[in-house]
Amino acid sequence: MKLYIYYFLLCFALLSCDLRSSTYYYNLACDEEEKGNLNTAISYLNKAINKNPEDIQAYNNRGFDYLELNQHDLANADFHKMLEIDNNCPGAYYALGYLNYDLKNYNQAIIYFDKALEIKGRGPIFLEHTENNFTSSQFSLDVPADKIFRYKKLSEEALKVLN
Repeated sequence: MKLYIYYFLLCFALLSCDLRSSTYYYNLACDEEEKGNLNTAISYLNKAINKNPEDIQAYNNRGFDYLELNQHDLANADFHKMLEIDNNCPGAYYALGYLNYDLKNYNQAIIYFDKALEIKGRGPIFLEHTENNFTSSQFSLDVPADKIFRYKKLSEEALKVLN
């Protein structure tokens, strides 16, 4: 009889545990983002982050989801969390640049875009064709240089219009 009780308790414990990985929830979130269900995606990303508090991609996606929902403070917190995880992450600096661009803080946006480019090596050929520890790091989230250059240029043009 005692053996059955132990077996029952063990089965109950295993079934009540969430054995799914951070990646599982991240992938569910990506599916929801594609459908435009950002709030559902955020709830999955929250689960991914609870499973792995250093899931830099989950913070990135959640930050951009918050940005789409005009929740700039939450986006800012996620992008800064990315820097806590990996302070040489070009994706984090790009995200902060994009956030500031969206908020029309063009000077600050340019600073962040420049930092992303600095980490990537500055030149378009080096940026995309030479492997380095920043793009192959387990935490790093890379962004194509042309995308960074494009938003930096848009920020500079917006500053010229304002001045």
